[in-house]
Amino acid sequence: MEKFLQIAVVVGTLGISGFSLGAEDYNQGLKKELSEVKKIQVEKVAPAISSAESINTVTQVQTQTPPSTNTNLQPIYILQQPAASPQAQVQPATTIEAAPVKESRADQLRKQREEVEHQTENKLVERLEDDRLLSEKDRADRLLAPLNPPTPAVSPSPLTVNPPITTVPTNATVTPATVVPPPVVAPVIVTREEVPTVTATHDDLMRNNESEEPAKFSIGALAGLGSYPSVGNVNGAYAAGVLMDMQFAERLGLETAFLYSSYDIKNNYNNFYCPGCGGSLVTTLNQYNFDVGLTYHILGGRVSPVVGVIADYTRRSYSDRIRYGSNTGSTRGSNSFDGGFLVGVDVSATKKLTVGMDIRYLMNFSYRTDDALAYNVGYQQGDPIESLNYYFATLSLKLSL
Repeated sequence: MEKFLQIAVVVGTLGISGFSLGAEDYNQGLKKELSEVKKIQVEKVAPAISSAESINTVTQVQTQTPPSTNTNLQPIYILQQPAASPQAQVQPATTIEAAPVKESRADQLRKQREEVEHQTENKLVERLEDDRLLSEKDRADRLLAPLNPPTPAVSPSPLTVNPPITTVPTNATVTPATVVPPPVVAPVIVTREEVPTVTATHDDLMRNNESEEPAKFSIGALAGLGSYPSVGNVNGAYAAGVLMDMQFAERLGLETAFLYSSYDIKNNYNNFYCPGCGGSLVTTLNQYNFDVGLTYHILGGRVSPVVGVIADYTRRSYSDRIRYGSNTGSTRGSNSFDGGFLVGVDVSATKKLTVGMDIRYLMNFSYRTDDALAYNVGYQQGDPIESLNYYFATLSLKLSL
């Protein structure tokens, strides 16, 4: 045990001495490295100290060494550079553009309309202001003329010579000078003349530029002759009637007419089944036409061609004028609807009287006879007269109201 303790003491003593030697060597190496660092710093700092412009402050710091250390330590200099002024960072220019808006056709038309309206309003305002300015000048000339008479020419006044001073004795009597009162000028009373103000709107000015004629209503009479050109045994006797006409500004017209006409129909055929039964040699046809038509005047002058379309209702009645035997074989009557056209010319004789000539051509659309067997008695010959085309040649006189 003692031997072990001796060994431990020896080892501890060796360790302590070795530790102390190592610590001393470490301190010496640290001091040597510190002196080398100081020398390097001084070498770096020395050139900078010579430049007085870039150095603001030089601070000398001396390190305090413990008494047991070497005193040959060099001072350390710390340089403080001037704080650099912050520079504003310049950003590049940024351009913000909106997406292009595509205008529709309606927006373009609306802008064009607004521009035209604006131009029209400016013209109207300029015209009105011009008229008002001229009226105001005329009124000022009339009202201010009596107050501003022409100024007469001023002649130079002669030099005033002072009269000589006369000495008046003390006991002399002095007559006072007569004072002439200034003339009394009567005040001139100027009455203000009322100038009527004329206001014009946009609608009034636009209406003045347009010539509009009102609708014209006329009544008249017709006379002429009717004809069935496709057959030779129907002869027209006469035709007469009345009409009413309404003319509009666009040269359109609406016409209604009534025509009465008479015809003679000759029987060119015999009854083969009953030659002795007798029959009508001549039949009178009385025809009544009720027309409604739309007309158009091609020209607007004194002489104007006229065209139009007609819708017609026709009533026919038959009677025997010359017959033989006991059986007349005549029809009683029929109704039909016809349509056609009108061609003519109107001549304005005076401002209110118009002379017209026209041809009315009609074609059958449908008909019905009073007697269902009117055309089925005996041996049928030819076509019914209701199915034939016909026309009227008439002369008319129309008086506008």
